[in-house]
Amino acid sequence: ETEKVGKTDLHCVYDLDCFPAAILSYEKLRDPTTGVEQMTMIADVLEGKPMMTVIDRTSIDCVYHETWTHAPFPSNDNRNNNGPTAENAYGFTHEQMLHFNTSLTNLRNQYSTGHWATNQRGIQLVGYLDEYIADISQEIVEMGDPGPTMAPNAQHRRELVQWYTSLGRGNRYDKAKVQALGMYWAKVEHLYEALETLGGNPYEGINTTVEPSAPFVGASSESNVPYE
Repeated sequence: ETEKVGKTDLHCVYDLDCFPAAILSYEKLRDPTTGVEQMTMIADVLEGKPMMTVIDRTSIDCVYHETWTHAPFPSNDNRNNNGPTAENAYGFTHEQMLHFNTSLTNLRNQYSTGHWATNQRGIQLVGYLDEYIADISQEIVEMGDPGPTMAPNAQHRRELVQWYTSLGRGNRYDKAKVQALGMYWAKVEHLYEALETLGGNPYEGINTTVEPSAPFVGASSESNVPYE
């Protein structure tokens, strides 16, 4: 939106039509009851484009359902092969869910006013956003009242360090190392002071040694950290 960013990308001026050709929903694309409609929208956009061959519309229904019938199961929604495989594995907090809801509501309000109010693409987007807002609102209700926010404690921060170490990041943010980063240290020094006030060095007593799997450019093969 040019009103939001304050300027128009040059590609939109010279070589692109920076207006959505279609608004799709991943969930609706996966849903057998709405997937064919979503695939047809994609076909309509690609029809007539250079080097694009689009099958006959009457065949989309068959191809869509046969693809799902013979696709490997379970399907890989975890596309980066690194994140949680189930929707509830993320464990979002009540506060985070409220933030999601607020952000989606603001986006919905943005695309339901002005020239978007009567624009078909805007109407489609608002419809999808309404569904997301309804889902998140229901999850917030099911989560119940989280109660008062817990006061910061040193043990929680130690657990975060242990978790970060378990990912193979080691003591990447050890105080001594960060202090050697000059200008960066000046920006984060207060964070370390707060940790020490709450309970000393959060790395104390934690094995943060990480064996390198292979040396990489710009790093020491002994420590697997970038040269300073």
